[in-house]
Amino acid sequence: MSDPVATPEGILLDHVARQLVDDPAAVVVTETRDGDFLKLHLAVGEADVGKVIGRGGRIAKAIRTLLRFTATRDGTKVSLDIDWRASESRERARSWASERCQYPRY
Repeated sequence: MSDPVATPEGILLDHVARQLVDDPAAVVVTETRDGDFLKLHLAVGEADVGKVIGRGGRIAKAIRTLLRFTATRDGTKVSLDIDWRASESRERARSWASERCQYPRY
């Protein structure tokens, strides 16, 4: 379970993300405040990143709109970064592609 976040925007992001994913225990929300600017960082499991981003980024855009609306009431600006543990999956994809996608040389 992640540490509790202090701002209403962080609480909203934590709640929405946990409802979207299959593994709510893997959701981690961190926040950094710099004056009136709030930066939220959402980390989810590798299998759930598509559920948070959505097709064409529609769900991520909707989450950002909700956060912006909540932050505007307080007079702050907010940004959202979505992250997952992709380094190992990228390496697996590269090795798979290099093994299976070899073209014959003529």
